[in-house]
Amino acid sequence: MLIESSEENVRRFLVCLSNFGAGYARELSAADFTDEEGAIRIVEETEHCQLDVFTRMSGLRYGDLEPDALRHTLGRHTFFYASKSALIRMKSASVREKDHLDVLALRRLEQDPNAFL
Repeated sequence: MLIESSEENVRRFLVCLSNFGAGYARELSAADFTDEEGAIRIVEETEHCQLDVFTRMSGLRYGDLEPDALRHTLGRHTFFYASKSALIRMKSASVREKDHLDVLALRRLEQDPNAFL
């Protein structure tokens, strides 16, 4: 998850996470979310959930990806998520082999949206 890194936004994000699972995110503060590469990993064993939160990924920030983001509305909330082209941009710069495999799959999906059905 890539979040906008303003202190206000990070605080709102932490409030949302404070009641999730066992609430381990309550141990975090806005100061933990620096403008550096790398993730903060939140693991909630009771929910079998691991969440990696970034403020910068492959040199890109939330604002860099927002114009190309796709949107989904659920009730009163609109969620933004990375487009295939944005994911390709981020993953192409990675050193992980899995990310390079993801790039191949994403390019195939761009050409044929039904490729993996």
